[in-house]
Amino acid sequence: MATIRMISSIIVILLFSTIASAETYKIAGEISYSNSPSVQSEEIEIECAEFEYDCHTFEGISVETDQFGNYEIAIELDDSYDGAELILTILGESFVHFIDLEESRSSTTNTVTLDIVLEQKSPPAPVFTGFGCASIIFILAFFRLLLRSPKYR
Repeated sequence: MATIRMISSIIVILLFSTIASAETYKIAGEISYSNSPSVQSEEIEIECAEFEYDCHTFEGISVETDQFGNYEIAIELDDSYDGAELILTILGESFVHFIDLEESRSSTTNTVTLDIVLEQKSPPAPVFTGFGCASIIFILAFFRLLLRSPKYR
């Protein structure tokens, strides 16, 4: 009977020590295009390098940037993940981040800042694309009227 109590006590201690050692690790920052506009309402996702097995627990976690290009990814981890490599992917571009528990713990909010600048330029605004299309249609219509032969002679 004493051995059963001892074994159950050890299991309870191990179970609670694992739960107690987990902490929230946050990666936050701003994402912008190379020509300065912020990346709005786009998904940033955690992916893993092929042989980075510590990362697979977090693979597929994603968040969307806000209207100012800000994001914050929060993951639960323990000390065994310190130094694990995460790949953050947005709009086809990838950025490597190594989990740094010391830097996270030195922050009051357990947040590591990672600002991202994409290599690609921002897409043209839909308003200007619409004006461009409308301009082409008006120019074609104008030339069609000029080239039209008169009906009366």
